[in-house]
Amino acid sequence: MKRPKFRFQLMSWTLLLTAIAVAASFLVSAHSLKKSFTDEIDERLHRESKPVLAELKSLQQGGVQPKRGIELETRPTGLQILRVQQNGKAHRVQYALDDMLSEKQRAASVGSEFTIRGKNEKWRVAVISDGDQTGWFARSLSETDEEIAKMTKRYLRTMPLVVVFLLGSIWWVSGRMSRPVRELAKTMESFDGMNLSIRAQDDGVADELGRVTRSWNRLMDQLEGSFRQARRFSADASHELKTPLAALQGRLETALRKSEADNEVRVELAGALERVAEIRSTLDGLLLLSRADAGKLSLQTSPLDFSALVAECLEDTSAEFEAEDGKVSANVTPNIFISADRRLLLTAITNLLSNAQKYNLPEGGTISCSLEPVENSAVLSVTNTGLPIPEQDRERIFERFYRTKSSREQGADGQGLGLSLTAAIATAHDGMVWLEKSDESGTEFRFSLPLAEK
Repeated sequence: MKRPKFRFQLMSWTLLLTAIAVAASFLVSAHSLKKSFTDEIDERLHRESKPVLAELKSLQQGGVQPKRGIELETRPTGLQILRVQQNGKAHRVQYALDDMLSEKQRAASVGSEFTIRGKNEKWRVAVISDGDQTGWFARSLSETDEEIAKMTKRYLRTMPLVVVFLLGSIWWVSGRMSRPVRELAKTMESFDGMNLSIRAQDDGVADELGRVTRSWNRLMDQLEGSFRQARRFSADASHELKTPLAALQGRLETALRKSEADNEVRVELAGALERVAEIRSTLDGLLLLSRADAGKLSLQTSPLDFSALVAECLEDTSAEFEAEDGKVSANVTPNIFISADRRLLLTAITNLLSNAQKYNLPEGGTISCSLEPVENSAVLSVTNTGLPIPEQDRERIFERFYRTKSSREQGADGQGLGLSLTAAIATAHDGMVWLEKSDESGTEFRFSLPLAEK
């Protein structure tokens, strides 16, 4: 599963939390406004009910019995009398909205305040007493609901502008916050194993990102030191061993020339001389790889006829491979010119053709070679029949000294440096080498180098 970019994650979470905060703020504001309106109505009910109760008491004392629909001079517009009860007596007066009260609400204690719902609107009810009478007085909450509805509409109208502003602000802030992370990631991605001097910029800030940056730089320091020691050892060992090996090879060649024909000693000397030559070849490869790793691989580049060089290598391979009952087919486009080091390029081509020969079918195998221009590159393709390379080995075949299990079982010559050398030579020439395919039909490697400028 692909994870969203850090900036989008930061923006999404910030926007979500902001939206929750804004929604919560609106709900709190609406609740506070509603409570404020309700408290104001409650206070108004208490204030307006006192004169009404006094008038009702006066009417009763004058012999007038209150009844449903009675007109009172002290009753303000909008104030509704739901119910009046004489304290200590069974006599009750019921008014227009009394039937909306439940039994529990009719039994409410003095000072109680609650909300009831009518057919079309809600009412705020307060139970108020003057000592002799208890009245249930009510006022409509329509105005309160209208004010809250207006506030909600204003809120919804301004929300798109707020969202746009928030998105822009969060995008800008998240960009500034994630910039150091992006720069650190870019620095890490630029590390390719060839340049170990890359370091992330440390601003000296004592936060989490600063700790990660400094940890990365310390790791790179240690890694660079270890690689430098390994390269120096490899280069020094290869260089120091070349001289005694050359002397040993010379003595073996001299002894071989002086030995008698068909002598067992001569056979042993020839075998020893062949092993020394293999060791020298391995040391030469290690020295070349060490220089390539250190970026000190000197190229003696010159304009080369790539087609002619491939044809020359194919001629040598064909003579040897066809003697083993193999077949070599070629399709080389003529006059393809590149700028390259002839010695190194010859090594790379020879390695590919040598592998195609070594890891082919024991009998009746074929090698197909083609060279053609593709856009701005010259692409050499070498295909051979034989066992396909296992999936688990394909990512490691360019590693040094790596040999597949099947190659070891076949007893093929070599130390596993051929493809590593070819890859280093291709990289030094701004080219590349890769495994194009490996299946029952054959294994194909491709080697690409930039065409010479015209």
